[in-house]
Amino acid sequence: MKILPWTRSCFVCGEQNPIGLNLRFRIEDGPDGKQMVSTTVKIQARTRGIRELGAWWLDCNRA
Repeated sequence: MKILPWTRSCFVCGEQNPIGLNLRFRIEDGPDGKQMVSTTVKIQARTRGIRELGAWWLDCNRA
């Protein structure tokens, strides 16, 4: 498993952003043998609405 790069102030992955999600993304082997990016999300009261944000991010970043 490889942990992907991150920045300290990013809303999604920044460890020093007090209102951020503090996610860590990693590359893993998927069930079909292909590599996939994964993360674990813990929804907190301060991040309500994340489901909508996640759907937006996935939609905006599909190739």
